[in-house]
Amino acid sequence: MNEEVETVRQAVSRLTDKQQAVVILRYYWELSYAEIANILDIPLGTVKSRLYLAHKTLRKELEGNEILAKTHLVNRRFSDELSRSERTADSLS
Repeated sequence: MNEEVETVRQAVSRLTDKQQAVVILRYYWELSYAEIANILDIPLGTVKSRLYLAHKTLRKELEGNEILAKTHLVNRRFSDELSRSERTADSLS
């Protein structure tokens, strides 16, 4: 297993169980927010807020990692998804 994957895996393992569930369903299984809400039997807004909090935590934890800073993994995917989550959270406020 490469070092980048292991670093992300460890960071995800430190999230709450509820945050881990939505992150795994979203990024490993590539499910939509609606599918995640259906599987976990939670409101769509709860999926979005859990992802938002997970992204915020992961970004903070991983942003100083030199290995990941050189990859699109954090800089692109999480940034794009975090931006969408932040916009959604703002619109729900």
